[in-house]
Amino acid sequence: MSDRLEARIGNRLDEVPGLCDQVVEFMESHSVSPRTSSAVQLVVEETVVNAINYGYDDAAPGHEIVVSLEMETSEIVVCIEDDARAFDPTATPGDPSGSLAARTPGGLGLILLRKMSTSLTYRRINGRNRLEACVPR
Repeated sequence: MSDRLEARIGNRLDEVPGLCDQVVEFMESHSVSPRTSSAVQLVVEETVVNAINYGYDDAAPGHEIVVSLEMETSEIVVCIEDDARAFDPTATPGDPSGSLAARTPGGLGLILLRKMSTSLTYRRINGRNRLEACVPR
């Protein structure tokens, strides 16, 4: 059993459920708690869906999103790379104040990412976004 998962999908929403299935299977194979597994799945799904929905100007084939998970002693390192438009979620404010009814759309996913992760880092490397989130085990 490997301590690392790497999965690649195109920029199509219909590929996300299969990706999430791989994440769940990987978590189960390492006896990760359901709570931690859900947090990792949320980080992956939220980031990938946002990249697909907002990061691409086209739906042309050839775009690739790479998701990797690495089991560490005290955390799971989630890394998501894509060739979408540059977007640094660590530089975007996420204001959790106010009621849901009064909020403007957007930003809740960023709040969830920050809540689920002990560390969130972003870099733009060679025209690719790279987001790394550490989720405690």
